[in-house]
Amino acid sequence: MNGLVFVVAAILFLIWIWNSIYFIKEGERGVVLRLGKMTEEVLAPGPLLILWPRDSLYRVSVEPQTLTIPAQKLVAKGDVDIQVNAMCSFRVVDARRAISEVVDFRSALAELVAATMRPIVGQHSVDDVQYALEAISEEVKDSVAPAARDWGLEILSLELHSD
Repeated sequence: MNGLVFVVAAILFLIWIWNSIYFIKEGERGVVLRLGKMTEEVLAPGPLLILWPRDSLYRVSVEPQTLTIPAQKLVAKGDVDIQVNAMCSFRVVDARRAISEVVDFRSALAELVAATMRPIVGQHSVDDVQYALEAISEEVKDSVAPAARDWGLEILSLELHSD
C-alpha cells in the first residue's frame, strides 16, 4: 500500500513539475498572472519555474513584427474612390501593457491604422495620395503612434500604397 501511495505521489509531482517549468526564448518576454492578477516583473529569456496552477505565464514577442492592412476603398478629396493598403512595422516595448491594455494588440493596431487612414486620406486629392504617399504615411504614423504607445507598442514604420 505504501508503494502505491509513493507511485501516485511521484506521478502527481511529475505532472506538477511538467506544468511548472517554462522556457522563454530569446526575443520574448514573459508576464506572469498570479491568481489572475498581473505581477510587476517582466521576465527575461531563460528557464523558469512557474508555480502551476497558481501562476500562468504569457509570452510576448519583442522582436519587430509586420502587419499588413488590406486594401481599403477610401474617398479622397473631390469624392473620388481610391484603394489604399498599408504595411506597418512595430515592436512591443512594454509586455505588461501589451497584455493588459488591449485584448489583441495586433488586430487592434490593424483596426487603428485602417480607421486613421480614412480621414487623413480624405483630406487629400487623388494626385496627392498617389504622389505624396510618404508624407501621408508619416501623418498616419504620427496619428497612430500615441495610441500604440499606450498599448506598449512602438511603430517602427508605416507605409501606405495606392493601387
